[in-house]
Amino acid sequence: MKLYEKYLNESFSFGDSRFAYEEEITEDAFECTLDKSEKGGIPLVAKAGRVFVDSGDNHSIIFGSSGSMKTRRLIMPLINYLISSGENLFVADPKGELFNRTSGIAEKMGYRIFILNLRNPKASHRWNPLGTPWKLYRSGEKEAAINMINDFIEIVADEQRNSRADPFWHETAANLLLANILLMFETCSSRSKVNINSLAKMCSLESAETLIKIASKLPLNCLASINYGCLFSASEKTLCSIMISAFAMINRFITSPNLSSLMSSVGINFDEIPYKKTIVYMITPDESTRYNFVVSMFVQQLYQYLISATKKTDNGKLPIRFNFVLDEFCNIPPLRQAETMLTAARARDIRFHLVVQSLRQFYSKYGKDNAQTIISNCTNLFYLSGRELELVKDLSDLCGTQTDLSGIRHPLISPSELMRFSKTKGEMLLLHSRCYPFITELPDIEEYQFPRFPPAVMSVKEKMAMQWF
Repeated sequence: MKLYEKYLNESFSFGDSRFAYEEEITEDAFECTLDKSEKGGIPLVAKAGRVFVDSGDNHSIIFGSSGSMKTRRLIMPLINYLISSGENLFVADPKGELFNRTSGIAEKMGYRIFILNLRNPKASHRWNPLGTPWKLYRSGEKEAAINMINDFIEIVADEQRNSRADPFWHETAANLLLANILLMFETCSSRSKVNINSLAKMCSLESAETLIKIASKLPLNCLASINYGCLFSASEKTLCSIMISAFAMINRFITSPNLSSLMSSVGINFDEIPYKKTIVYMITPDESTRYNFVVSMFVQQLYQYLISATKKTDNGKLPIRFNFVLDEFCNIPPLRQAETMLTAARARDIRFHLVVQSLRQFYSKYGKDNAQTIISNCTNLFYLSGRELELVKDLSDLCGTQTDLSGIRHPLISPSELMRFSKTKGEMLLLHSRCYPFITELPDIEEYQFPRFPPAVMSVKEKMAMQWF
């Protein structure tokens, strides 16, 4: 007997809550097949060989402690169903297991597959974070380009921010980075010249005199000139300190030659992503968070590009729905205005699927108010397991209470019961849309019997293109 059936069979005569029946969940879902499906989404119910997914424009958040099998019971099936329905994806893959498990079938289904491998950069495609903003800027879409650059600067500057230090140095160093990038955009006619290594050289002390001369010849209404103005009017000592601070912000690229090479050449081009079946895997070392900032940087920029692409369509939506599957969501630097991103994404056929280990970790990363806003923007909330008292208390409260015939109020499900979910049965709590709470039992990835193929392999041409110059 399933947990929700036990409660439904007890003698509660009235109350303000109850568990949902399977039919109430499935009537709002889409039944998928294993080989090819018209619509894809995260599994909600799997019963007797029938699988129902949320195919709507809904975001999902998954809470589960380490070892709760959230990857095998939710993320891997999700990716398979998205691939079978022809939707586009970005997959944050901390261990590379998602690539190993799902890229083979994506290759068979005709997907363009890109790999950003931060565990082994020499087995990775390249990505120039300044390349797409440069193209947008040169084509007249300056606002979109500057939004991307501001996101880039915010992330690279984050580790240098110190709340106890004078914010003047952080802010002016960020302004110098912006001015230098804008100068490259204004003067470079080739995308290949606009890259991380060029930016690093411009931020070195040896370039100060040259930059001052160039800035003095720029038109007064030039964006680069405007940003240089207040900087170069400072004293020599102050300017020197500003440049040192700016160089420190991007020093992580210089001290990692493989990383700077990976991010200094055009490889992944965003131009065709909205229009062709595409999946991007970003493989990161799970034993270190050193390169996790690249995940945030890529997600922010791709999101901004997709938003700009929707402005060119008749209905304001992407031609192919895009999904951000962000495993270990709280191990990457915070996305700027993440709560706003989720709100704006739904109407544009962009979905987020977030995986979080603990509520405390979430609050620490985003702040309690912003984290709660992100959660409230997720139509699906899954809870698998954990011993975090604050989380299980909150979930118990969200599920509501019932009043028995004696007038005694009982929680629909108590915190202790939430802590005792069966891992072997795949029990998890689902809060879906406006439905009552539901206890679902989702199978392991092996039980779905998806077609399996070896991991996708890159062609000789692609491997040649990835060799360092």
